[in-house]
Amino acid sequence: MLEPTLITWILVIFGLLFIFLPMLFIQLLMVLRPHSQKIRDICIGKGEDWRDKTHFRMSFGAGWADLVIWLPLLAAGSIGVLHGPGLGLCIVGGIRSYFSVHQYYPVVL
Repeated sequence: MLEPTLITWILVIFGLLFIFLPMLFIQLLMVLRPHSQKIRDICIGKGEDWRDKTHFRMSFGAGWADLVIWLPLLAAGSIGVLHGPGLGLCIVGGIRSYFSVHQYYPVVL
């Protein structure tokens, strides 16, 4: 099994601080307060308004989809990787990913 190094942890912390947390904040804000000026300022630009209903609906739908579909998969995959790389690979990449990589990196589920 591969052991995490200092660079691994630096990348994890960087990803959490500068990618995951800001995106989670924006998605939660979009879902909880979709018509607020703050979400318009963040998603569109200061003082701008939605172009039309389709523009708003796409942003609102993407916020919900990320929270309902991708966030649980990300959490399950991360927990799976902590319990064993094969399980995490199955959850995140699917069964096909597991069998294609399994021949190069044999892991046990």
